[in-house]
Amino acid sequence: VHAAAIGNLVLLQILGGHCDDASALAAEWDAAAARLPRGATRPRVVYLTGRARLVSRCLADPARAEALTREAVALLPALTDPDMSRLDRASVIAQHAGHLGDLGRHAEAGTVLADGLRLVEGHADGDSVRLSILRLQANSAAASGDFAGAALALE
Repeated sequence: VHAAAIGNLVLLQILGGHCDDASALAAEWDAAAARLPRGATRPRVVYLTGRARLVSRCLADPARAEALTREAVALLPALTDPDMSRLDRASVIAQHAGHLGDLGRHAEAGTVLADGLRLVEGHADGDSVRLSILRLQANSAAASGDFAGAALALE
């Protein structure tokens, strides 16, 4: 609970444009996350993705953000719908793909995004996540010079 509370505060600081205040909470957040019980997979995924957001937006360290989301994605197979919805898991995958794209690893991002699309396929509430993933696919294709692929991703 403590890690989640700090994470929410950090996110609010980031959204408010207060990176210095958000970054000042990082050590306390890390310590709270280190105390998460073994097997607390969902809280660990939430911490890792939130921490990646802080690292990406406030510290401009895309490699570290990618490493954090890669760790979160590796934990996803242990989660089922009651633990974390398919939409939330697809959002984690989309965040990871975004960090891969930031690093210029567009082919890898495309593979990851395909996994995210499979998760939202057929989900009644999956449209917004699906559109986000398709936009990331288009951006990744365009960044690698595949403009036809970018256009196809948005069809």
